[in-house]
Amino acid sequence: MTKSVLTDEKGKVVLPNFYEQGLHVVVHEGTVHINVPGYRTLDDIPDHSQLTKAHQISQFLFTHFHPEAGHDEQILEDFSREVVSPTLSEGGQVPIETIKDWLFYRGKKNDLVGGE
Repeated sequence: MTKSVLTDEKGKVVLPNFYEQGLHVVVHEGTVHINVPGYRTLDDIPDHSQLTKAHQISQFLFTHFHPEAGHDEQILEDFSREVVSPTLSEGGQVPIETIKDWLFYRGKKNDLVGGE
């Protein structure tokens, strides 16, 4: 089954706004397109020898919703492995609600995630 890809008049892949719908990833013609603010493709993210790109994206996602969780290496590693890495490999979406639920059920509660 072929996935359809939305492109603009110049042929660039168009993705939804991160702040409205969460992380979106489209793998198209060998390029991993992402809607992380400041980056259009996975290759745009600088390589850091200690951190994978999935880890960096996880850190951004968590820091946006729960700054403390963005510094919890174990929860970042788990989210990166279980959620972000497969999405980067296969394409797909990680909705804002999924990110918040993931944090909430691991005890990372605040005004943005839910709880106190």
